[in-house]
Amino acid sequence: MAFPWLQRQYVDAARVTQRDWHRPELEAWSERIADTLARSSRHTLWVAVAHSFGCLALAHHLARQQSADTASHTPTHGRIVAALMAAPADPVKFDLSEALHRHPLGLPLSVIGSEDDPWMPLDRARDWAHTWGGGFVNLGRVGHINTESGFGPWPLARHKVDHLVRQQQRLHTHLCGLACDTP
Repeated sequence: MAFPWLQRQYVDAARVTQRDWHRPELEAWSERIADTLARSSRHTLWVAVAHSFGCLALAHHLARQQSADTASHTPTHGRIVAALMAAPADPVKFDLSEALHRHPLGLPLSVIGSEDDPWMPLDRARDWAHTWGGGFVNLGRVGHINTESGFGPWPLARHKVDHLVRQQQRLHTHLCGLACDTP
Protein backbone atom coordinates (compact mmCIF):
# COMPACT_ATOMS: atom_id res chain seq x y z
CA MET A 1 0.00 0.00 0.00
CA ALA A 2 1.07 3.60 -0.25
CA PHE A 3 1.63 4.00 3.48
CA PRO A 4 5.12 2.45 3.74
CA TRP A 5 6.08 4.98 1.04
CA LEU A 6 4.44 7.77 3.03
CA GLN A 7 6.18 6.66 6.21
CA ARG A 8 9.56 6.89 4.46
CA GLN A 9 8.81 10.54 3.58
CA TYR A 10 9.12 11.57 7.24
CA VAL A 11 12.34 11.02 9.17
CA ASP A 12 10.72 10.56 12.57
CA ALA A 13 7.66 8.59 11.46
CA ALA A 14 6.68 5.59 13.54
CA ARG A 15 4.49 2.70 12.45
CA VAL A 16 1.93 1.02 14.66
CA THR A 17 2.53 -2.69 14.23
CA GLN A 18 -0.45 -4.88 15.00
CA ARG A 19 0.08 -8.33 16.48
CA ASP A 20 -2.13 -9.86 13.78
CA TRP A 21 -2.96 -7.82 10.68
CA HIS A 22 -5.43 -10.50 9.57
CA ARG A 23 -7.55 -10.35 12.76
CA PRO A 24 -8.94 -6.86 13.12
CA GLU A 25 -9.92 -6.38 16.76
CA LEU A 26 -10.93 -2.87 17.76
CA GLU A 27 -9.73 -2.96 21.38
CA ALA A 28 -6.42 -4.67 20.59
CA TRP A 29 -5.62 -2.41 17.64
CA SER A 30 -6.56 0.69 19.60
CA GLU A 31 -4.30 -0.44 22.45
CA ARG A 32 -1.38 -0.91 20.03
CA ILE A 33 -1.75 2.75 19.05
CA ALA A 34 -1.50 3.70 22.73
CA ASP A 35 1.54 1.40 23.15
CA THR A 36 3.30 2.99 20.19
CA LEU A 37 2.67 6.49 21.54
CA ALA A 38 3.90 5.44 24.99
CA ARG A 39 7.25 4.41 23.49
CA SER A 40 7.84 7.89 22.05
CA SER A 41 9.07 10.95 23.88
CA ARG A 42 6.33 12.54 25.96
CA HIS A 43 7.14 15.82 24.17
CA THR A 44 6.44 14.40 20.70
CA LEU A 45 3.21 15.44 19.00
CA TRP A 46 1.90 13.29 16.15
CA VAL A 47 -0.09 13.56 12.97
CA ALA A 48 -1.64 10.10 12.69
CA VAL A 49 -2.29 8.39 9.36
CA ALA A 50 -4.59 5.38 9.26
CA HIS A 51 -5.95 3.05 6.61
CA SER A 52 -8.99 0.77 6.47
CA PHE A 53 -9.62 -0.94 9.83
CA GLY A 54 -6.80 1.20 11.25
CA CYS A 55 -9.15 4.19 10.85
CA LEU A 56 -11.66 2.55 13.17
CA ALA A 57 -8.92 1.71 15.67
CA LEU A 58 -7.64 5.29 15.52
CA ALA A 59 -11.14 6.74 16.00
CA HIS A 60 -11.64 4.40 18.96
CA HIS A 61 -8.27 5.36 20.45
CA LEU A 62 -8.94 9.09 20.00
CA ALA A 63 -12.40 8.86 21.57
CA ARG A 64 -11.03 6.89 24.50
CA GLN A 65 -8.20 9.40 24.95
CA GLN A 66 -10.66 12.28 24.65
CA SER A 67 -12.68 10.77 27.52
CA ALA A 68 -9.52 10.40 29.62
CA ASP A 69 -8.53 14.00 28.81
CA THR A 70 -11.95 15.24 29.92
CA ALA A 71 -11.62 13.40 33.21
CA SER A 72 -8.13 14.78 33.84
CA HIS A 73 -8.79 18.24 32.29
CA THR A 74 -5.67 17.89 30.09
CA PRO A 75 -6.47 17.70 26.37
CA THR A 76 -3.68 15.64 24.81
CA HIS A 77 -5.34 13.03 22.58
CA GLY A 78 -2.36 10.93 23.53
CA ARG A 79 -0.29 13.58 21.76
CA ILE A 80 -2.03 13.01 18.41
CA VAL A 81 -2.80 16.53 17.18
CA ALA A 82 -4.27 15.78 13.73
CA ALA A 83 -5.20 12.77 11.62
CA LEU A 84 -5.60 11.54 8.06
CA MET A 85 -7.85 8.52 7.54
CA ALA A 86 -7.79 6.84 4.14
CA ALA A 87 -10.32 4.28 2.92
CA PRO A 88 -11.91 3.61 6.33
CA ALA A 89 -13.47 0.21 6.84
CA ASP A 90 -17.20 0.11 7.45
CA PRO A 91 -18.02 -0.46 11.14
CA VAL A 92 -21.18 -2.27 9.97
CA LYS A 93 -19.06 -5.01 8.32
CA PHE A 94 -17.37 -5.66 11.65
CA ASP A 95 -20.47 -5.19 13.83
CA LEU A 96 -18.79 -2.21 15.50
CA SER A 97 -21.22 0.63 14.88
CA GLU A 98 -22.20 0.72 18.55
CA ALA A 99 -18.57 0.45 19.73
CA LEU A 100 -17.52 3.66 17.99
CA HIS A 101 -18.32 7.00 19.56
CA ARG A 102 -20.60 9.22 17.52
CA HIS A 103 -19.18 12.65 18.28
CA PRO A 104 -16.38 14.90 17.00
CA LEU A 105 -12.94 13.61 17.95
CA GLY A 106 -11.72 17.13 18.75
CA LEU A 107 -8.80 17.49 16.37
CA PRO A 108 -8.17 18.40 12.71
CA LEU A 109 -9.15 15.34 10.72
CA SER A 110 -9.43 14.50 7.04
CA VAL A 111 -11.08 11.35 5.69
CA ILE A 112 -10.48 10.15 2.13
CA GLY A 113 -12.94 7.75 0.54
CA SER A 114 -13.94 6.27 -2.78
CA GLU A 115 -17.22 5.89 -4.65
CA ASP A 116 -16.73 2.16 -5.17
CA ASP A 117 -14.79 1.08 -2.09
CA PRO A 118 -15.98 -2.45 -1.23
CA TRP A 119 -15.06 -1.85 2.43
CA MET A 120 -17.15 1.31 2.99
CA PRO A 121 -19.99 2.85 0.99
CA LEU A 122 -19.25 6.47 0.09
CA ASP A 123 -22.23 7.89 1.99
CA ARG A 124 -21.25 6.10 5.21
CA ALA A 125 -17.61 7.18 4.85
CA ARG A 126 -18.77 10.78 4.47
CA ASP A 127 -21.15 10.43 7.42
CA TRP A 128 -18.40 9.03 9.67
CA ALA A 129 -16.05 11.83 8.61
CA HIS A 130 -18.63 14.43 9.62
CA THR A 131 -19.53 12.54 12.81
CA TRP A 132 -15.86 12.55 13.80
CA GLY A 133 -15.65 16.29 13.02
CA GLY A 134 -13.51 15.96 9.92
CA GLY A 135 -13.48 16.96 6.31
CA PHE A 136 -14.11 14.47 3.52
CA VAL A 137 -12.44 13.96 0.14
CA ASN A 138 -14.08 11.77 -2.52
CA LEU A 139 -11.41 10.35 -4.86
CA GLY A 140 -14.04 9.04 -7.27
CA ARG A 141 -14.17 5.46 -8.53
CA VAL A 142 -10.78 4.18 -7.37
CA GLY A 143 -11.65 1.11 -5.28
CA HIS A 144 -10.23 0.59 -1.81
CA ILE A 145 -7.20 2.93 -2.11
CA ASN A 146 -4.52 0.26 -1.83
CA THR A 147 -1.94 -1.37 -4.09
CA GLU A 148 -4.55 -3.76 -5.53
CA SER A 149 -6.42 -0.67 -6.78
CA GLY A 150 -3.26 0.67 -8.39
CA PHE A 151 -2.01 2.93 -5.60
CA GLY A 152 1.71 3.05 -4.97
CA PRO A 153 3.45 6.25 -3.93
CA TRP A 154 0.63 8.62 -3.15
CA PRO A 155 1.52 12.32 -3.34
CA LEU A 156 -2.00 13.38 -2.26
CA ALA A 157 -1.48 11.68 1.10
CA ARG A 158 1.87 13.44 1.48
CA HIS A 159 0.21 16.76 0.61
CA LYS A 160 -2.56 16.16 3.17
CA VAL A 161 -0.10 15.22 5.93
CA ASP A 162 2.13 18.21 5.12
CA HIS A 163 -0.93 20.46 5.35
CA LEU A 164 -1.87 19.03 8.76
CA VAL A 165 1.72 19.44 9.99
CA ARG A 166 1.90 23.08 8.81
CA GLN A 167 -1.49 23.76 10.40
CA GLN A 168 -0.26 22.39 13.72
CA GLN A 169 2.97 24.36 13.50
CA ARG A 170 0.92 27.54 13.11
CA LEU A 171 -1.28 26.60 16.08
CA HIS A 172 1.63 25.55 18.25
CA THR A 173 4.23 28.20 17.36
CA HIS A 174 6.37 27.09 20.29
CA LEU A 175 6.93 23.82 18.40
CA CYS A 176 8.28 25.49 15.32
CA GLY A 177 11.62 26.20 16.95
CA LEU A 178 12.00 22.46 17.42
CA ALA A 179 10.55 21.29 14.11
CA CYS A 180 11.19 24.08 11.63
CA ASP A 181 14.42 25.27 10.08
CA THR A 182 14.14 28.68 11.70
CA PRO A 183 16.57 30.26 14.17
